Amino acid sequence: MGEDLRRWFGGRLVEAYDATPSQLAARFMRLYRGRIAIAALAVAALTASLVWGTVSTSRQAARARDSARLAEEATARAQAEVSFSCQVFEGTTGADGKVTIEGPCLTSSAYSITPVNSALWFIEGSVVAQSSDGETAIEVLRAPEGSGSYILHGDTLTPLSTHGDIKRATILGTEEVVEFPSRIPAESDIPLIDAQTWLVMTGPDAAQSSRLVPMVKSTPRRLLRNGDAMTMQDWWYLGVRFSSDRDFTRQAAMIDVSKVRQHSSGDRAAYIVPFNAVPSGRYALKTEGSNRVTVLDFGAPPE
Repeated sequence: MGEDLRRWFGGRLVEAYDATPSQLAARFMRLYRGRIAIAALAVAALTASLVWGTVSTSRQAARARDSARLAEEATARAQAEVSFSCQVFEGTTGADGKVTIEGPCLTSSAYSITPVNSALWFIEGSVVAQSSDGETAIEVLRAPEGSGSYILHGDTLTPLSTHGDIKRATILGTEEVVEFPSRIPAESDIPLIDAQTWLVMTGPDAAQSSRLVPMVKSTPRRLLRNGDAMTMQDWWYLGVRFSSDRDFTRQAAMIDVSKVRQHSSGDRAAYIVPFNAVPSGRYALKTEGSNRVTVLDFGAPPE
């Protein structure tokens, strides 16, 4: 009897009585309530982290899929009466810069193409003709609407930023003015136009308002600014090659226009300049009406 009493007050089972399953569970809970509470909190925290991780990962994956879809797809709508399944479908842009539309639907109707991404421009027109073999491809150009300058690498367009103000000084003994940027960015920050990259200029006046100017580095030069003499340390000048403080030659960009792709339609225009359209070297991109300049390297950074 004494042993049973000690068991009872300790919350344990007694030998003189057969407890029911519910009583066994209740006594177990009372006896180990602290440990059970800690375990329950741990399980709840683990479950929450797993659920949040799953939701977060799913949302990130969905955003990634949406980004890829917006960058690559175009919608094709039938221009004739066709079956429901052929009324609207999608095409994708490939590495060759073309949108491929394929399937048996093309044998029954022509299709009007609408880009999901407004930067895609169907330069051959927005209508795909009816095809007897069920496949066709039209060339697409990545060039945003409006005016601007961009770097195109693969299917990614990156807006160009300016690097500094254009400063001016007078060459000694002359009335000639030389221009130079207020700053030169670090080498790693200068955009490089190479075999996989293009300079894209958009806008109806891009050809007239934007200009590439060779940049020439010089040893220290004495110049005049606001009538006062000053000494410039080693620096880059726009389109001027110095042989002395007073002697110089002007240099212009030698552009091979046959390699520059030009497209225009209405108030939309684009100019795509490859790396080999100008001699390898450093250039300044100037825009009419702006006192800012962008520094670019074509072919390879200068040594």
